[in-house]
Amino acid sequence: MKAFNERYPNIKVNVIKNEVTAYVGAKNYLDLFRNKNYLLAFRNTSLYTLVTVPGQMFFGLVLACLINSARKGQTMFKVICYLPVITSWVVVSLVFKYLFMFGKGGLMKEFNQKSVLRRKEADKNPE
Repeated sequence: MKAFNERYPNIKVNVIKNEVTAYVGAKNYLDLFRNKNYLLAFRNTSLYTLVTVPGQMFFGLVLACLINSARKGQTMFKVICYLPVITSWVVVSLVFKYLFMFGKGGLMKEFNQKSVLRRKEADKNPE
């Protein structure tokens, strides 16, 4: 029912009495646009979106053009900017490599040995 009320906010369903209340039309929306707090929040969100998105795109493009035009230190700057992305993936891959390593010191080997020992004990002591 919660999903129904989120998708159709104008229709209220009383689950206990199994009845649908009267359709209110656009009254809720008219009340919303008369609310000063909502209008202030809507204005602030719109201004923030209209200022920050084009601004970030413009400054990102300018920075990319400056980096691309520079000859000295261009590769180093690109590496420094991209290093956090590479580092996170390297750490994740090392963790999964350790988890699924069957050789010396891997967790999968330990889990496998414990499960084999449990099976051997269960074979010796059938209940």
